[in-house]
Amino acid sequence: MLINKLKYFIVCLLFYNTIFAQGFVYNGTQFYNETKKFVKSPIKWNVRDLIILSSITAGTYGLTFVDEDIRYEVTKDNISYQSTFFEFGRVWGEPFTAPIIGSMFLIQGSINENEANKRIGYEIVQSYTYTAIVTGMLKISFGRARPYTNKNALNFSPFSFDGDDYYSLPSGHSSLAFALSTTLVLNSKNTIGKIVAFIPALLTVTSRIAYNKHWLSDTFMGSAIGYFIAKYTHNLHKNPQKQGLEVFQNPPSIFISVPLF
Repeated sequence: MLINKLKYFIVCLLFYNTIFAQGFVYNGTQFYNETKKFVKSPIKWNVRDLIILSSITAGTYGLTFVDEDIRYEVTKDNISYQSTFFEFGRVWGEPFTAPIIGSMFLIQGSINENEANKRIGYEIVQSYTYTAIVTGMLKISFGRARPYTNKNALNFSPFSFDGDDYYSLPSGHSSLAFALSTTLVLNSKNTIGKIVAFIPALLTVTSRIAYNKHWLSDTFMGSAIGYFIAKYTHNLHKNPQKQGLEVFQNPPSIFISVPLF
């Protein structure tokens, strides 16, 4: 399952490499430069960043002690949770949702020369890319058994590559959903719009637990990853000149291949 998602992710990334080179203010070259900055960012973390990381780690660890109780309460009556709301939440966190929505903003912004929408589309794809990579690496590193395997919440098999049944921590749907919703929220100036944008992500988290796909702690860590990565990518573009972004009117039309590592 994870391998198929990674294949899909690579195809999407190659597709966007072409889009980024078509004359947007935020282009493929800038994406590559910002990706290098993202990879190096941990060595520049300050005390506040370390406190946030420690809080996420402590929160995830703390929730593992109630994971089995939460799962029992949710699944004890064998209730079917295949509701429209939960299905919407699941789809919001699927690997194809962010690329589709990002494409809509990029294409619309390009056609109408709307720089704001192009930036939103760019940030959606950028946060999606970083979130997918970080989440995938952590899933393999932890190797945690999913709840439907009926193993306990502390069953880990790090770097064993035992398949999707052991890719529970963190929740990929939750991380991608929160990366998408957070990007939309940070680019919105409407209070109601901000609240509405977070609802699908919350439905995603709830659906992953209800569908017995993830423990509560999985969704907590995934949500935090998506939120903070989206916030990081958004902050890169608050002041393009200050951040050293390449801002020009008619960039050359070239194809740029962006390496993942």
